[in-house]
Order: sequence, then structure tokens, then C-alpha cells
Amino acid sequence: MEIIHLRSLPLSLPSARPSFEGMASDTYAAQLLRTYAHNDTAVPLAVSADGNCFFNSLSVALTGSDDLALQLRLCCAIYVLLHTESLSDDQYTDNKLTPSLADDLKAICQEGGWSSFRAFVAAVEVVQCPIDLVYLPVNGPNDKVCGMMNKTITPSVATS
Repeated sequence: MEIIHLRSLPLSLPSARPSFEGMASDTYAAQLLRTYAHNDTAVPLAVSADGNCFFNSLSVALTGSDDLALQLRLCCAIYVLLHTESLSDDQYTDNKLTPSLADDLKAICQEGGWSSFRAFVAAVEVVQCPIDLVYLPVNGPNDKVCGMMNKTITPSVATS
């Protein structure tokens, strides 16, 4: 009974883009963006530092607050469970930054759990909105992670 309820749990997002006016800025992120000349459209907002950084920032970007962070985490966990074939380990063998599906799912289901590339893909599909990943070369210009992480993830197919 619970599983059926959770699968049909609607994710209610506002239709208008939230205003970030008056929200606290993340000064360290702002400094890094200036240092690496990445000031174009990034808005370094401070989010709660409770281990849910990705889901907090996603919620803030969508609604202006981190109130939906846990609901977004839950929706992503359900998405991964329902799409294990397309998110399987075989599909992510080239991405060294993604742990096994089992470890990833455990982390996505755990409040405060880390988020990997697979979680980013699930979030894009859940919110049906592209996400721009920004990974600055703080480890030097030859950091291979930059090439893997600086990208835009787009939904595979828009749902109605």
C-alpha cells in the first residue's frame, strides 16, 4: 500500500521562477567562481549544510527554499528503483565517479547521503529540467574530473 502511494506522490513545483533576492550568498563558492572566471550565470546561494547539499540546492533553485529537499530525494530514490535497467552498473561503467547501483541507491535513500552522477540524472528526470553541473578545477588544470563533470544533463524524454 505504501509503495503505491509513494509512486503516485505528486511533486508540486511552482510555475514561476523563484526570486533569489535577499537570499544569503555562499561567499566561498562566489570566491571560487571569481578565481576560475566562471561568473557568467552561476548564482552561488548558501544552502543548509546538513549533508543534503545537492537536494537542498535543487530545492532552492526550483522554489527559493530547501523545503522540498527530502521530497526530491524520495522522488529520485523511487525513480532509480523504477528505472534500474537504464541506470544499471553496465550503463555507468565509463563513469568512474559513480558507485555501484546498490551503493548509490542506499546513499540516495539516506538523509544526508552523498549524491553521485546517477542521482543527478534521476533528479533531471524527476523535475524534467536540465541541470548544469559546474566542477571547478581546484585540483589543477589537468583534473580529469572536470571533463567528466562539467556538463549539462537534460531529461531523456519530456513527460506530460
